[in-house]
Amino acid sequence: MSVNSFSTSNLKEQEQEFLNDHETQILYELRGILNTVESINRTILDAIQLTSSGGRLYEAQQRSNAGLDEFKKLIGNIFIGN
Repeated sequence: MSVNSFSTSNLKEQEQEFLNDHETQILYELRGILNTVESINRTILDAIQLTSSGGRLYEAQQRSNAGLDEFKKLIGNIFIGN
């Protein structure tokens, strides 16, 4: 094996090692991006659930207020009738 072919072979090995390291780094970065996207997705789902719950609570409060208004009218009519 000549010196020139050894250098070329060694250079190719270094190049391949660099590419492998670079690919590994990209995979770690992609994993980080995926984890971030999953976290955002969970946050959005939590917000949707809270909004949905908040909407149901608001509707329940409105029904409760309507019921209280009806109760007040009923009580008022009882006292006015007496």
